[in-house]
Parts: sequence; C-alpha cells; structure tokens
Amino acid sequence: MWPLRRASRFGIGRGGCLSAPCGSLVEAMASRGARFLSVPAMATSGHRCDCIARRHPGPATVGHGRLRADHRSRVATDLPRATDRGRIFLFGYVGTLILGTFFAGTLFGGILLGLAISLHASSVLDVVMGATTELSTRVLYALACFLALAVGLYWPVGWQIGQLAVPLRITANAPPFQIGDVLWYGPAAYRSSPPQVGDVVLYLQRTFEISGRTPRGHHAVYRMGGERIDRVVAGPGQQVEWAKGGLLVDGQRSPWRPLGLAPVPIGWKRTVPAGWVCILPSTTVMPPGAAGWSVEDFGPISIVPIANVRGKVYFRSQPLWRIGMIR
Repeated sequence: MWPLRRASRFGIGRGGCLSAPCGSLVEAMASRGARFLSVPAMATSGHRCDCIARRHPGPATVGHGRLRADHRSRVATDLPRATDRGRIFLFGYVGTLILGTFFAGTLFGGILLGLAISLHASSVLDVVMGATTELSTRVLYALACFLALAVGLYWPVGWQIGQLAVPLRITANAPPFQIGDVLWYGPAAYRSSPPQVGDVVLYLQRTFEISGRTPRGHHAVYRMGGERIDRVVAGPGQQVEWAKGGLLVDGQRSPWRPLGLAPVPIGWKRTVPAGWVCILPSTTVMPPGAAGWSVEDFGPISIVPIANVRGKVYFRSQPLWRIGMIR
C-alpha cells in the first residue's frame, strides 16, 4: 500500500502518470478520505500504473508474482551455500579418512577415523534436518542416521577390511621391534593354506614359567606367553637342529633365520609333527636374571600348532622413519 502523499510526490494524480485512470483513481480515493493507495485496488480498476512500476518497481509487483520471485531468489541464494557446505564435508571426510588410515593403530589415527565418520554423518544430517524444525524429530533423525551408517556401511566395510589387514601396536621392546611400532597382519592369510617356511607370522605362544631375578636381586618365577611375532623356519615333517652355530633343516643349513637372536640350547634337535610348524622364540625377551632355555623347555616353546598361527605379518607403517615391508 502506498501513502497518497507519496503517490502525489511521484506525480500520480498530477499528470505524472501517462495514463489518466491512475490519476482519477487517486483523486477518487482521496475524496473518500483514504490515506493509502493499494496496488490491488489499482489492479481492479483495470489499470497497471507505469509510473509506479518505473520509479518504484518493488510495490508495483506486490502479489503472487513477487512471492514467487522472492522464493526463487532465496533458493538461488541458498544453493551456493549448500554447495560450499557439501565441498567442506567432502574434502574434510576424504582428508581425515586418508590420514586416519595412514596412522591406523595409533591414538591420533583413531581420532582422525572417528572425525571422518562424524563428518560423514553430519553431511547426511545437514540434508535431512532441513525437512523439520522440531527438536524431537531432529533427535530421532540423528539417531536413525548414525544407526544406519554404522550398521549399513561402516560395520560391514570394517569387517571386510579386518579380514585382509589389521594393525597391531607393539607395546614392549622385542628386537627387531620397538615400542610404538605399528605392524599390519592378515588374519585370513592361512584359511585356505598352511603357513609356509620363511613367513613372518603372528602366533600364540603357549604359557610357560621360567626362573629369574627381580631388579632387587630376589628370586622370582616369571609366567610368560601370549602373542608373538617371528618367522616360520620349518614345516611339518622336517627335522630341525641347531648345530655348528647355525640352523640346520633336514641336515642342510637353512636360508631362513629367526627375526632376532635366538638363544637356542646347544644340541637341540626336533622333528616337526604333522599339523605343527617350528618357530624359534627369538623375539621373546628373557626376564632379568634368567639362566636361559634348557633343552627340555625349548622344544615345547619352539614347536607351534598351526591352529595357533593368527596371521601373516606384512608391513610396518609406524613410525614413519621405520616404514617398510616385513621380510
């Protein structure tokens, strides 16, 4: 609606409009004591005021047309913003996912992977939340979104990846490995075939006891065992012997060596039974004050059931200056 004084200032009713009906309409409404001039009233008179449309195009376009134009303007303004948010979510997700995978097995890598999943969920919620403004509905949408992503995407993908490669963090110095090393092993490497001689494997060492001394010199009995990493030096049916300062397999010097310095008792000799492999415990750190392995104790420790082999170790990803294949 237009004040009549403004209409007069624009020349309406004073000859400023090229069409006579405009001036007549203003004068007629003024004579009735009206204070405002409405565009719908001008439309019902069968006249479109060219002077108003020319000098002040906003009020002259009031109505459904202007509402549609405003809606299109808002949509056109929101589209670039939505596109920018989408790019931020995409680049942030890809960047954190790549870095998180590279640092997998560390605290920093876990934080990055969690951030990547959060960015993915936030990008979905950014689209879904536009459909409602109610708090309770938005909470339900958020829970449904996280549940759908977890069950429908990340759990099956994570399970599949976990069958191929799993990070393993070293928590104690066991030469050639050090605290903080992150190794990758394949749990499914031996599901269709047994371990091969020369493979570096993750295996479960049986629990055993060995005598030693505490740092203060007191006698102590240490219980040891658990997961270890070392090389398979002989397979089922082969005869293993430590003689002449080296490892002999079937009477021949073996090209394979344990990963560490194996304190093998002199004169030790054993035939590997079917379903077992020989893994010398070279990465098992002896407790302080221990006298070393006896011939009787060394046999049960070095002959390992194939069922206790957890997977094949392939790669070291951390720290960066020690990155490389495990051979």
